[in-house]
Amino acid sequence: MHIILDTDAVCVCTQLGRIYLDMLNVYKVMSENVSSAVASTGENVTKQPLIKSMRTVKKETLKLISSWVSRSCDPQIVRIIVLFVLIKCILWN
Repeated sequence: MHIILDTDAVCVCTQLGRIYLDMLNVYKVMSENVSSAVASTGENVTKQPLIKSMRTVKKETLKLISSWVSRSCDPQIVRIIVLFVLIKCILWN
């Protein structure tokens, strides 16, 4: 989580562009893990520290992507590629 927060301070087009798909994969894995835990154990599992941390990672990932989109150098790339992949990943969740 500290890596994501530190990266937000230096969020530049090329930096996040390089790790964008990796971040979406982290988001997806965290989503799958949280969903699996809730499905197998019940809603109370969301109060456990590990699950809370996973949810925090998901939120911080979205905040970082949002920050990058707002500062993006190329709005065309954001519209066509970035948001398409992001929406697909989030809607899956």
